[in-house]
Amino acid sequence: APPAAPAASSVASSPSAASTTELVRIVDHPPPASTRPEAVAAFASGLAAARDANWEGARQRFETALELDPSMAEAAAYTALYRAFGGATKAQVRELFDRALTMRDGLGERDRRLLLALEPQMRDPADLAESGRRFVALADAYPRDAEIHCIAGSVALLLGDDAGALR
Repeated sequence: APPAAPAASSVASSPSAASTTELVRIVDHPPPASTRPEAVAAFASGLAAARDANWEGARQRFETALELDPSMAEAAAYTALYRAFGGATKAQVRELFDRALTMRDGLGERDRRLLLALEPQMRDPADLAESGRRFVALADAYPRDAEIHCIAGSVALLLGDDAGALR
């Protein structure tokens, strides 16, 4: 599981959307496009669980959102991401990753880039180093985004880069 994230985590839709002096909380993520209010509520509940560093609860709520609205791109992307860092098999993650990839046009720029940073881990063989480079570039593009920095740090730890994890 990823290391505990700071309580405030940004999911701004673009680098300029976040102030240079304060974080946007993960629960401030724009509501996903959906005609199913219960799916939107489940997604919001997943963001709240992620904010609280309840990775398993977040994953479960994102999965619920996806079950309630199979066309919700954000739910597919976040389920793939949280499964990837939550111990699921590569096959389980790959199925959701591929599904999210087909819906990527429905994602905001930030979430689309987050999904694409995960892509090298889905290769056979996985390229964790390339994924790490992409997450570092993403963290540089979103300097106030604690969630991205948490993920980039987790990948650095997986690569044995303790200094990079603290970046």
